[in-house]
Amino acid sequence: MTARREYTLVWLALAVVAVGLLLAWQATWAAGTEKLSSGGLVDVSASGAQITPLGSAAAIVIIAMAVLVLITGRILRVIAGVIISASAIAAALIGLRVVTGVQQAALWNTYDGVIDVSATLWGWVAVLLALIAAVLGVLVAVRAPRWPGFSTRYDRGARQPRDAWEALDRGLDPTLDE
Repeated sequence: MTARREYTLVWLALAVVAVGLLLAWQATWAAGTEKLSSGGLVDVSASGAQITPLGSAAAIVIIAMAVLVLITGRILRVIAGVIISASAIAAALIGLRVVTGVQQAALWNTYDGVIDVSATLWGWVAVLLALIAAVLGVLVAVRAPRWPGFSTRYDRGARQPRDAWEALDRGLDPTLDE
């Protein structure tokens, strides 16, 4: 596989995973029943972002770093890859903490009087996507120096204003390319 193709595939995978991670954090992670003070019951739900907003923040950082990988040179790509990996690991740990029940009170903190809580699979999807993003971040950090940078093929060096006057003194037309 060529370096350009690898760069394109890794960037596309990173973009899809990062957007998927943000969407997974916005999905419903827990649903429950809230007992009202009047004695009635109401169904309630909470998204991953409502339970702990740090995961959404990590997903936004990953998206921003994916854009940075696209528009910068080799050195900044390596730095972006490290930041992607760190943010993705943080998102995975936060998500894992929620879905494994360490934060069972998360829905109770969102709503008062919740008596029954059930989890959806979106939390596990977010953890999986975060782990994939971490691997892609490591791949970016390790492989970025081999990827093509911006081309300077069509860049033209700036001429000094004095060059035009000296060409006129020699009897040459400075507006014509040689």
